[in-house]
Amino acid sequence: LQEFARAREQLFFGPDLLFDPEAIRHALELAGRRSPLIDYQEFDVAGGNSAARWRSPDQEILFGFEPAERTPYWRALVEQAGESALTDAKVVAFTPPGTPAFVTEKLNGHARERLDVLELDRQTIATLAAAETVIGGSNSEDEAFTLISPQLDFLWRRITRPMGD
Repeated sequence: LQEFARAREQLFFGPDLLFDPEAIRHALELAGRRSPLIDYQEFDVAGGNSAARWRSPDQEILFGFEPAERTPYWRALVEQAGESALTDAKVVAFTPPGTPAFVTEKLNGHARERLDVLELDRQTIATLAAAETVIGGSNSEDEAFTLISPQLDFLWRRITRPMGD
């Protein structure tokens, strides 16, 4: 954990802190694959772009990784969540501070009910980037993630929170 804390501090206070959708996707994959309750899947969406899914017995969460202005991509994800057999299905979008907002009117009628936009602050982006750095440099991805995962509990709780809470 010391290596993780050092990396997070360096990234947080460093001049550049890049928003990395791939680091987010990788953390979601590791968390989903380790959970006995979550079925993790990756799939293609509109135009060959990819998305991911956590499906549990009572909730389905689709994760998108494209910029907000990619309207057909987000429309397809919101429509897919609307077609889910689970009433709590939603789409989670991650954005860095200061990026253009999602215009839900361009998506479809379900967007306000199904799209959960998480604006990640500098601390969260640094935490995810540090996790990716430490996990990528470890001999065992699973062991490293086991140590780091409690540092991401705040994010897991936010992701799984029902819409409107």
